[in-house]
Amino acid sequence: MPALALEAEFRSDQQITADFLSYLQSQSSDCAAYEVEPSRLKGGNDARLYRYKIVGQSPRVLRVLRPARQAEELMYLKLVHQTLNQQGLDVPVIHNVCADKSLLGGVFAVMDLVPGQTVFELTPEHHAKVLGETMARMHDVDVRPIVEALRRAGVPDEKFLSPAVHQKALDFFEEKTPWAADLMAWLRDHLSLDVENLSVIHGDYHGGNVMFEHGAISGVLDWGFCISDPAMDLAHTMNLYLIACPQVDPAFLPHVCDKTLN
Repeated sequence: MPALALEAEFRSDQQITADFLSYLQSQSSDCAAYEVEPSRLKGGNDARLYRYKIVGQSPRVLRVLRPARQAEELMYLKLVHQTLNQQGLDVPVIHNVCADKSLLGGVFAVMDLVPGQTVFELTPEHHAKVLGETMARMHDVDVRPIVEALRRAGVPDEKFLSPAVHQKALDFFEEKTPWAADLMAWLRDHLSLDVENLSVIHGDYHGGNVMFEHGAISGVLDWGFCISDPAMDLAHTMNLYLIACPQVDPAFLPHVCDKTLN
């Protein structure tokens, strides 16, 4: 969706600031007041992200989805974040989800603000080291408690677990892009979906989604979570660094790509 068309779907920043404060005051016996008013954050291609701080609370993030989106995806994301957090992964806590679109013009969630800078802002050598080591640690996490927790919560395997999640994705693209039928057939024949080596998959692991502060990772953002072969995550990251990133900033990123992928 073009950026201008997406912007037109949202209320103004000033209106969201006022409406969100009214919502917070309705949820608390105390009279909530901004210490820092909401300010727009980068990211969220299909959403608005705001940083804010209420007096007496830690800084948080407000995420407002466009009107066509539903609360179920935020509720699922809240469950995923909570489950991953319990297994020691650096995932921001989502505190609450509101399904009432009349309040801010779309469903929204309140989550912790992850402090620090993105890994993209580190030197190429440090960028590569941090990204590689943190991805390896993530892929080394025992997935069994995560799978069990999501199943107990009633999440179907096809939502998150290989091979069901990938078969569902291939079915979707086969239906929506019949011109790519040959490619879908090739993927079905060549993807090793029935694997024993399952890991936590981020789905979009790059320096812009990993936050770094005081010599350590402070949080990982924008999860496209599933449980699958770790090669899936690595392949996506390689595509980003070898194909997408050099097109965005060819003057800088070749150095980062060389260090990251070697």
